[in-house]
Amino acid sequence: LAQDCNSNFQGQAEATFNGDFGVFGSVKIEPNGTFDVDIQIQGLDLSICGATPYPLQYHIHEIWTYGQAENPDYSDKYGAQCGPDYTAGHYNPYGGPVCSEVGQPTFYNCEVGDISGRFGYVQPGPLGRIEVSNQLTDGDCLCGRLVPEMGYSRSVVFHCNDGTRLFCSGFKLELIAPKGQKSRQ
Repeated sequence: LAQDCNSNFQGQAEATFNGDFGVFGSVKIEPNGTFDVDIQIQGLDLSICGATPYPLQYHIHEIWTYGQAENPDYSDKYGAQCGPDYTAGHYNPYGGPVCSEVGQPTFYNCEVGDISGRFGYVQPGPLGRIEVSNQLTDGDCLCGRLVPEMGYSRSVVFHCNDGTRLFCSGFKLELIAPKGQKSRQ
């Protein structure tokens, strides 16, 4: 008897970057386990990174503390605004090591939030674009995958090559309505 672990949530988790700090675009968690990065870097102050800012690491972090429940602030942040008081550490519900310490990362054997540890660091192309799409699933196990609900009250943080927190944003859950109805947040 196959276990049905499909999410009942009809939507996505999305963290947006509005360009205030030189980053435009979004990061999304889709219902099928896909983690999409589509951002443009233009005029970002890299001085906090040291001599070699790239490539960037990126992770799902435990929390997003900006705003209150009735009026959350999902706007993107820079530098110290992405610190542990606001985003905490990597999302790690199973207490695993960072993925670079594991020969073949699965959903369960290393930090769920260590996205760059699973799929590699990123750096902008010649025009500043970073576009990556990876699926975080554990083979045929439907339960072992990243789902939008995991983004609830969490954040995505991009780190300089030396680990300094460079920019971040909170995930907002967005319901995708069936055809003929309006989407809501």
